[in-house]
Amino acid sequence: LDYNGIVYAFGRNDKGQCGECNCEDDDKKHAYTPQIVEGLDGVKITEIDCGSYHSYCGSSDDGMHYLFGGNDYNECCTFDQRKIVRKPWLINQVIEQRCYGVKDIEIVRVKLDYCNTRIIVSSSTLD
Repeated sequence: LDYNGIVYAFGRNDKGQCGECNCEDDDKKHAYTPQIVEGLDGVKITEIDCGSYHSYCGSSDDGMHYLFGGNDYNECCTFDQRKIVRKPWLINQVIEQRCYGVKDIEIVRVKLDYCNTRIIVSSSTLD
């Protein structure tokens, strides 16, 4: 993460944990040098975290939160059958839809671990 909010990733990328990058090898499984994570254009990222096979980028400036990488256990909050999410997936609306009866949700914190994602939300309104 640089001072301008641009995210770079490198290393193992077999599950897309470096995003859709210009990896040097033919099968796009490894990024041997830092690559800009594509799909975050115009968003100044201020927070990053990573699990074993998935990654997180968030912006405290505009409140947008993104997950990408391995999704075998729905770590990227897609709630569909995708096993790999190669481009940053905006989770704000999905989280709001899944928090039934809660309105005006704000994602406060996102933390990743081996194969799980923890999201802390706050809201001033309950139905």
